[in-house]
Amino acid sequence: METVFGEIRDIGRIFGVLPRAEQLIASYRADLAAIRTRIGPVSSPRRVLWYDSGAPPHVGACCGTPNEILRLAGAENIFGDARGSWATVSWDEVVARNPEVVVIVNASWSPDSQKRQLLTATNARAGIDAVQHQRFVTIDFSSSTPGIRNIAAVRKVAESLYPEKFK
Repeated sequence: METVFGEIRDIGRIFGVLPRAEQLIASYRADLAAIRTRIGPVSSPRRVLWYDSGAPPHVGACCGTPNEILRLAGAENIFGDARGSWATVSWDEVVARNPEVVVIVNASWSPDSQKRQLLTATNARAGIDAVQHQRFVTIDFSSSTPGIRNIAAVRKVAESLYPEKFK
């Protein structure tokens, strides 16, 4: 998020509206703090697969926007140990890590409906906890890359993971 805030600051400087940029950043920080307060301490974070596209699946890894969104939403990225922002993994790895929830990236070139079909295409994948219980969160592609939509994505994921805390 600090990268996004830095870019907002840069744009504010370029256009001579730095005070407005700082206000926007402060409001985003307040939104994130409010979300974290609502979530509260999480003793057992939900294990989440961030599924971008493909077969084999392209997933959110340790060091990018998806992992940051999951972290801020009080979740554990099941591929948080994979290097880089994104990783291509096998379906066997996904099944073995058995996510409780799947965040599906929706894009015109790779719609969420295709990914749901891939997740249910075999008995092994259909046996994943998240698939069995239909625990999916759909995020637009633009929210999965660094930008101002990330804060809303944190809220959406947090509300989906811990709905009882957002009543």
